[in-house]
Amino acid sequence: ENAGEVILVCTQVKSYVEPLQATLEYHHEGYAAAMASGDSSQAVINLLALNSSSFFAGANLQRMEDLFADTVKLCEERHQLNYKFQAQQVQRSLSKLIGTGKEPKHSSEGRDVLASNSSVLRSYHYHTAYISFIFRSYDDTIENIEKYFALQENTWGILFLAQAVHAFHTGLISFWVARK
Repeated sequence: ENAGEVILVCTQVKSYVEPLQATLEYHHEGYAAAMASGDSSQAVINLLALNSSSFFAGANLQRMEDLFADTVKLCEERHQLNYKFQAQQVQRSLSKLIGTGKEPKHSSEGRDVLASNSSVLRSYHYHTAYISFIFRSYDDTIENIEKYFALQENTWGILFLAQAVHAFHTGLISFWVARK
């Protein structure tokens, strides 16, 4: 009954000591276990963790774009707005890296989530700062990394899953900003 959640957390811990690519398959197992037990929330989280980990592991970006589109669709079907919005943030990052420039369409509920949930807003500023950093847009990077850090005290558990990635990239960004 809780296998999806257990696999998710154990996989995230395992990714601290093993190469990220080696842990990806476990999220497939977590997704399958969660769906088998009827826990669509944990299934969505496992799928989002799989896709996000694949993104940072260097998977093919065009393939990732399709996977995130499927994740967004599943989030819509299961009414998982927080996770849908977070998946759309990575979709936006993928689009910018690929060069298509497609912006995800946010429903009014999605905009409400962004306005009312500091964890989702923090994740939004992280992704915006990350892409600005990749493209060396100094002013956008500064603006979004400051907003990201301003929300640091008011965020919740999903950031446990992303904490190492966020800490690594915000460290790189801070180093770049300090040297500039």
